[in-house]
Amino acid sequence: MRPPKQVGKTTDDIDKLVHKLALDNGAYPSPLHYKGFPKSVCTSVNNVACHGIPDDRPLEDGDIINIDVTVYLNGFHGDCSSTFLVGNVDEKGRKLVQVTEECLYRAIEHCKPGRFFNSLDNVYPGRMLPGMTFTIEPVIAQGSENIVILEDGWTAVMEDTGRAAQFEHTVLITETGVEVLTQC
Repeated sequence: MRPPKQVGKTTDDIDKLVHKLALDNGAYPSPLHYKGFPKSVCTSVNNVACHGIPDDRPLEDGDIINIDVTVYLNGFHGDCSSTFLVGNVDEKGRKLVQVTEECLYRAIEHCKPGRFFNSLDNVYPGRMLPGMTFTIEPVIAQGSENIVILEDGWTAVMEDTGRAAQFEHTVLITETGVEVLTQC
């Protein structure tokens, strides 16, 4: 999926596109109505770290936007996201997006059967075993790591208003390594 990320488009436009694509492909957008979430996709612009709710605010030149798509298909949920550049993004913003994507792929390379989850700066104590599926979701911010959840109960924003980027894939631990199950 290549989402509309042009200046002037809205995150509502993206939500409508994701909703239609999911249904047209026999899937259901997992976020829709999950614990009251009102939309089919999460869209996180600039200082929104994650779980941004699509709205009618036009995207502006220089924005960065994470589009987090989760669908339910054939009895399974698949979750992936990418952060995109809108128009002309400054060097620090481009670097933030690049580093965050690199973190995702380095984490995926780390995955293999028998490896401890916490061997890659994670607090979960278990081991990766063949047949396990999970989503790797690095979020990197340009300032403080502190977030605030807005009154909507979903939107996580950076406390210091610094920009954040996120990338994610759902992976499967196989007998010999790892398989990426999603494509974003």
